[in-house]
Amino acid sequence: MKLLLAGVFSVICAFSANAALISVNHGAATAQTLNLNGQVSSFLEFYNFDNGVPVSSNTGLEIAGQLTVFITELETQPGISELGIFAVTRGLGGEAGLNIDLFSTSGMLSFVEEAYEQRSANNLAFKFYNNRGDGFIFSGISAAESFNLTFTFSNLLNISQYSVLDFTTPGSPTVIVQGDLSDGLSLSIESLASSINAPSAFSLTMIAGLLLIRRKAK
Repeated sequence: MKLLLAGVFSVICAFSANAALISVNHGAATAQTLNLNGQVSSFLEFYNFDNGVPVSSNTGLEIAGQLTVFITELETQPGISELGIFAVTRGLGGEAGLNIDLFSTSGMLSFVEEAYEQRSANNLAFKFYNNRGDGFIFSGISAAESFNLTFTFSNLLNISQYSVLDFTTPGSPTVIVQGDLSDGLSLSIESLASSINAPSAFSLTMIAGLLLIRRKAK
């Protein structure tokens, strides 16, 4: 009986937990976030701007000639974790335009290297120079929140490919998706707590309650 009750409550807890994986390109693959807790105090600190390589991103995850995209998670307030979406590049000088379509209650471009690069809340043109990187951080999304984020790239010069990184194995990121920037990139997450319907959750709770009543009756 104890094992059965534990199993039921485990299922309930699982339904109330948050999804940990990011869906890439409408389910083509899933990417595990990079947990930054204990490493840095902010997303900008991890971006490592102007440190080691002047006027450049320096996360250590840049891929020459490509746009590297990865999702990080950080507890920005006690008990509250946010996602930071990084897009960084390095290599031959080039540039790219970007438009962001966000379906979410929050989230914003929180960092670009030069103010002139951000043309609006959801549009920017980033430029990178020889042997230096550039990129941006999109953050402010709760790790418990559902969202869909679509990047549409244009005006590409000396850059055409992107790679999305996965951190399922800590300390050993792997490329899970590669593609053409001209095709765009979609990232999304659906909070598991919001994806289960109320009747199902109620049914699980009722089962647990009946089991407890049965146990007491004995």
